[in-house]
Amino acid sequence: MVTLATLAPRPGAQDPVKRLVVEAGMVAKAEEKRVPEEVFRYRREALALFLGRLFSTDGSVEKKRISYSSASLGLAQDVAHLLLRLGITSQLRSRGPRAHEVLISGREDILRFAELIGPYLLGAKRERLAALEAEARRRLPGQGWHLRLVPPAVAYRISEAKRRSGLSWSEAGRRVAVAGSCLSSGLNL
Repeated sequence: MVTLATLAPRPGAQDPVKRLVVEAGMVAKAEEKRVPEEVFRYRREALALFLGRLFSTDGSVEKKRISYSSASLGLAQDVAHLLLRLGITSQLRSRGPRAHEVLISGREDILRFAELIGPYLLGAKRERLAALEAEARRRLPGQGWHLRLVPPAVAYRISEAKRRSGLSWSEAGRRVAVAGSCLSSGLNL
């Protein structure tokens, strides 16, 4: 990564930073944005820095998970790919044509994110990550908050079967050994 400092361009001259951004292919509508190709060649530390700054902008650190949101499906897929290069598994959830999320919820993945990317987070997100990391460390390996995301058509069928059964979400959850609140939220209901 390089920090650029330039003088203001002369009247009528092209801004060198703007030219660099355009040449890097970083000018696009929100739903068309992608990670620049160069980033896929970054070494581990530069990649962690890039992801830390990216999650500092459009990422969230919540009570049980870390997420990144984008209007661009391609960008969300790129972020999931880069996380996997660092050994962090994630799930991709789309809630519409311009609403995509990369979710990190597994205990080991949260701990790995905290170790590799956490040092590069900025502001309050870094503090929230420390709290999430402490909570993840209290959990036993294999015990965690893994989200099981299913396609909308499957979620609909499960929801309909649950409705026809007359069971509450808690009762349905007990039958499949999952907390009812986790079952319904995992189906995005």
